[in-house]
Amino acid sequence: MTLHEFLTLVDHHSFIIFYYGFSMLFSVLLGLLFLHKMGHPKVWNYFFSFLLYMMSVLGMFSLIMAFYQWITSALVTSAVVILIPFVTMVIGLVLIYNRVDITLLTGFGNGRIFFAVLFFILITGFWLDQAGWVSFSTWPVYLVLLFFIGMTLVVRKVSMIQWDKNK
Repeated sequence: MTLHEFLTLVDHHSFIIFYYGFSMLFSVLLGLLFLHKMGHPKVWNYFFSFLLYMMSVLGMFSLIMAFYQWITSALVTSAVVILIPFVTMVIGLVLIYNRVDITLLTGFGNGRIFFAVLFFILITGFWLDQAGWVSFSTWPVYLVLLFFIGMTLVVRKVSMIQWDKNK
């Protein structure tokens, strides 16, 4: 299923996005409950890192798609449905931030840097698709998400190498 087919499917069956939002928030609450009951915050950092990356990539992607729809009116999906992953990301980050140090989860040392890098990667991908250099809209959805998560991890690794060289 390509990205365009996925957006058409979401337009016809918006419960998919509502299910995503509920399941992400439920996962965060369940993780926080286990963290509170079982302890060992270092073990749960991997779980919360996974949730943070998933919610952030999809949240930023939905924000960019909402801006794209607002500017071009090319999509027919409801703005409320498009912004659900972004709202889920914000609520999930607030819940996680109150209990776990976000700087430990992102790997960038600062949450703002993480979101700036992620936003830059997504805007660059959107621009490359609009320019016709890389057609992300014809890629399967899972490859697009894996690509953006992979690019975030690559940028993180390169930045850590540069950080170590500058010390």
